[in-house]
Amino acid sequence: MKAGSPGGTRLLVAAILVATMAVGIGLGLLGSPAAERDRRLDARRRSELRAVARAVDVYWNRVGALPLALRVLESSAEPKLQLSDPESGEPYSYQVLAEDSYELCTSFSTAEQLQDEGAFWSHPSGSHCFRIAVEDVPREPVFSSRRPSV
Repeated sequence: MKAGSPGGTRLLVAAILVATMAVGIGLGLLGSPAAERDRRLDARRRSELRAVARAVDVYWNRVGALPLALRVLESSAEPKLQLSDPESGEPYSYQVLAEDSYELCTSFSTAEQLQDEGAFWSHPSGSHCFRIAVEDVPREPVFSSRRPSV
């Protein structure tokens, strides 16, 4: 076939249609880049809130009370805690509810229904608060540096 012939033009048009459909189907299955970005930001928010909750547990076990504000944890937590939203920069909301419970709040871009161990961290899109009761943090056993005498 010669370039410009009716058969060549039809083949080119068919190839363009197939490529366009493939891209459309791929975006439909995977979501747009913006939707993927939102999912990643929400995963980061959940991860940061889990780290904050762990730091609160450690603080409660060490001090015997909940911190009055999250900034109290900044100097004692390892690794360094992220206490604000990765997109907006707004601080995560923290409020003590009782002697051993509190809530952490933020705004999510997407709804996420997690399974199994992560189910607690499921959330709708928009503003959401997690009500959390502190947990005992397992302590590592302290071993003596002395060797037993034989």
